[in-house]
Amino acid sequence: MQEWKLKRPLPPGAGEVLKRLQHEQLPPVLDVFEERDYVVVVHPPLSGEPLSLLVRPGEGMALGHALTVYRSLLRAAVQFSHLPLPLTVTLDPQNIVLEGTRPYFLFFGFRHFILYPPDEQWRFLLYYLLTGKRMDREGMDHSGALSSVPGPVKDLLFQALDSAATMEQVLESTEWLLQSGCLHEGRKKEGLFKKWRYGLAATIVVFLGFWWGCVVSGGQGEFDRAKSIQEKQPQKKESPPLARERGFFAESDPEW
Repeated sequence: MQEWKLKRPLPPGAGEVLKRLQHEQLPPVLDVFEERDYVVVVHPPLSGEPLSLLVRPGEGMALGHALTVYRSLLRAAVQFSHLPLPLTVTLDPQNIVLEGTRPYFLFFGFRHFILYPPDEQWRFLLYYLLTGKRMDREGMDHSGALSSVPGPVKDLLFQALDSAATMEQVLESTEWLLQSGCLHEGRKKEGLFKKWRYGLAATIVVFLGFWWGCVVSGGQGEFDRAKSIQEKQPQKKESPPLARERGFFAESDPEW
């Protein structure tokens, strides 16, 4: 159940519009009680967990899941703004419930009839989904939590923080990012790089093993070959005394 503080009375039939309003990112409405300066909206028992409890501080969601949740909520907020009786919602993590993979808003109201402060939490939501950290315009951590975020996603974060960018423009960029397949391509290239790196390392190891084996076996082979050649060579016999020497001694010294 939620209560809206009115700044002016609702138009006739607004309560019935709420009860018939069905949207994936809104809780169903059972009944509406209208008073002069406030409205009570009754919901059935709701399921799911607040986003602020599911996203761990400093960790965040997986990249694809975070972008999908962000797109669903942005798309819903844009659709609500174009209704005949526009609805307003805040994309503050405390106002978002996650039921399985379906995110929905807990509190909402008619934009031109309730006292609802201006809100730009949608600009910071994606950063929170990716990092688990709350931030303002000056609080983005470029070196830590965002160090592993792909470049196109960082560009989307900076676009959302640009005060000149509208919610429709950021939604369009988010849709393109999810549909273009560039995130999958990046992960595919990263996987191919890892396979190439590991394959190269394995090739180097095999080559070094082969080279060392050749060196060892080659050295042993040279040793065996030299030994074989040496064994095959004929042994030199001891030479007899020279004939001239024998004659010299016989002629010069007959008695010897």
